[in-house]
Order: sequence, then structure tokens, then C-alpha cells
Amino acid sequence: MKLVIAVLVAAGLAAGACTKPPDTAATGAGGMPKLRCVGAGASLNQGVPQLMDTAKLDEKNGVDVEYKALGTSSATQVAGVLGGDYDCAAPATTAAFAAIGKGSDLTIVGGINKGASILAIRKDAARKSGVAADAPMAERIKALKGLKIVTAAAGSGNQELLVLLLKHYGLDPKKDVTITGVTEASAIVGGLRQGRFDAGFYGSGVMEANIASGEAQLWASVPRGDMKEVFGDAVTSVIIMRRSYAEKNPDVVRKLSAALAATSRQVAEDPEGSGAQLRQGWFPQISEEVWKLTWEQGRLSFPADGKFPRTSFDAVAKLVPAEVRNGLEYEKAVDPRARG
Repeated sequence: MKLVIAVLVAAGLAAGACTKPPDTAATGAGGMPKLRCVGAGASLNQGVPQLMDTAKLDEKNGVDVEYKALGTSSATQVAGVLGGDYDCAAPATTAAFAAIGKGSDLTIVGGINKGASILAIRKDAARKSGVAADAPMAERIKALKGLKIVTAAAGSGNQELLVLLLKHYGLDPKKDVTITGVTEASAIVGGLRQGRFDAGFYGSGVMEANIASGEAQLWASVPRGDMKEVFGDAVTSVIIMRRSYAEKNPDVVRKLSAALAATSRQVAEDPEGSGAQLRQGWFPQISEEVWKLTWEQGRLSFPADGKFPRTSFDAVAKLVPAEVRNGLEYEKAVDPRARG
């Protein structure tokens, strides 16, 4: 978290040295307001904005969202919004809190994921540990001691959540395991396949390839509820904007909120069709077998209404350092249209 804060502070200073980002919505398709939005790479932690883009549910609700997937770092996304390169972003909630808690000009305008991350372990490492995949969660996590674990880059939500998970069950992330952060999801699949890593922690849509090929097995799943003791009812990924932009463009925020809600509603009402659309738009290279595993886990992580209620705010606040938590206030951190 300290690294995340350092990156965001530097980004804020850089943004302050530049021309102030515009607070007037640009015009997109059909005269609709346009939002340039950035998210992480293709995993189901970003499933809601990905599906919204593919199904054109943004345009159906009166806003043109130009969604772009960029790397794995939430800190980079936040910096892009603060610097004016993007109008909104879809970072991990912990990264958003790190910036908001330090007084950045940011607000949360939607909740998009309750956690689609899974923990997979190579089968040889699992056998060596002597622990079964259905053992109590504490035993499964303690079995990671001494292993090399791959996840997203420093500053990402996945790495932050992995560190919190390890600490919760008594492991020291710096001494008891070796964590490697990568910027490309393909490096996770390849590294596990080649034996360079013993385990991985990332959003659904990546390591299912290793599971389907028999190299690894599912060890724990956030969407399945295995880690509820750690993360509670936290919404772990959100949509953020500059607060000044949201305040001057309330109708744009309202339309975006409606589009997020419509996306979650479509998944609930037509999971099979929604899964097919998402696969076609963002995961075309994934085989039917791998996609089945991916969608089975990932779709469970989509919030029902695209909101970020106080219960989720409180759950995430418990996960961040006091230096961040002390600077947070629900009414200031969350736009009125996003409150549950």
C-alpha cells in the first residue's frame, strides 16, 4: 500500500504541474457525452465494463464509454485520471482509497466487482504440501509458505489483496513467500506452465488455462466465497472519476450508473448469453473448456446494481492502513449516484 500511495502522490504532483484537465464532457457517438475509461487487462475483475462495452449498454443508456484495457496496475489507472488522460478508470478499491484518503480530486461513481480473483497452485506443489484443496482455508494458505507466487504488478489490486490474504493467515509476504508481480497476464500462464512459479493469484480468465491443462488446480476463490473471512462484503473494484468532473456533469454520472446497473442486471437475467457476449468481445482466444471454468467463477463476482454501498465502504476501509482510513469519509468518497 505504501508503494501505491507513493505512486499516486507522484502522479498528483505531476498532474498539478500540467494544465488542469477539462471538466466538460466531450461529445461522442450520436451526440452523447463521451467518457474515456481505462481498466486493467482481460480478467473478470473488469467483466462489468468489458461487457458494458461489448453489449453497448453504455450507448443504450445515453453515454459513449470508450473503454481501454491497459496493463495490470491500478495505480497507473488512477494516475491517468488525475492527470487528465482519462475521464474514468476501473481500479482496485484499495488503490482508489489510497488516493482519496490523501485528498486527491477523485470520487467513486460505481462498484463493478466483489472480487473475481482466484488462487491456483501447481499440482506438484500441492502434493508436496500434503494439504488437500478442500482443507480449511487457513491450512491452504499456510501451505503456500516457501512458494513462489505470481500475481499482477506492484500497485495492482490483485497484489494488494494477496498480501492481505497472506497476512490474515499469519504469513509474512516478504519472508515466507516470494511474490513476483507481472504486467502481462500471459506471463502468469506461461510461468506456471514452465514451473517458474508454484502458485498464482489473479482474476478469473487467466489461470483457468493452467487448471484446464492439468498443470494447476483451483486452491481458493474469492467469488466462491472462500475468502469471505478476510474480505467480507467488500466491493474490490470500482469506477472512479475526478470529483470536480462528476460534480459538473451529474447527468453523465447518472447515465453511467444506469449502464453499470443494466450490465449487472443482464448477467443475472441471461448468464449464458452474457457469458457468450463477453467471451466474444474480450476472450476470443479462450477455449470452451477454459471459458466454462472462467465464467463459472467470475460471474458470481458482479454486484447486483453497480452501486458502492456503505457496507462495502466499511469492509474495504478495514483492509487499508490507518493513514489511508483516517482520511476517508463515505459521503465525500462516493458520488451520491453510486451510494447504495
